[in-house]
Amino acid sequence: MLDTRCSESETLRRVINKENIMNDYSKHIAREDLYAEYVRILNSQLNLSDREAELFALLLKVDAEWEPTLGEPKNILSTDIRRAIMKKTLVNKNNLSKYIGVLKQKGILVKSNGVYEVREMFVPKPVGDLLEIVFVLDYQNKS
Repeated sequence: MLDTRCSESETLRRVINKENIMNDYSKHIAREDLYAEYVRILNSQLNLSDREAELFALLLKVDAEWEPTLGEPKNILSTDIRRAIMKKTLVNKNNLSKYIGVLKQKGILVKSNGVYEVREMFVPKPVGDLLEIVFVLDYQNKS
């Protein structure tokens, strides 16, 4: 049972500490580095290039900071967002399209209701000031 008298992050720390986790690792990072660090960790499995990983981190930030206006759907690949990304990263339009294609091919970006979004399983879900990432390695013995 979770203790409702403490903050969400304190509760998560208690739950994590109470579990019998064999291998765990904690790292302190600056809040502004959250998405880049998150992608760096996931990239051990995704095998993105540096530029693709940079784009993925920026799209996660856009997704998290999205504020709807006038009922417009969330489209993290809108023309305005693409222009802002090209300006920030100094990537040209053709290369940006190529990197976006890789993220689509790997299933990171998916089309939903006519607009693109980051697949839910890749969106970080911080609790307070903590983000827990769990990798489950399901292995089988070969006979």
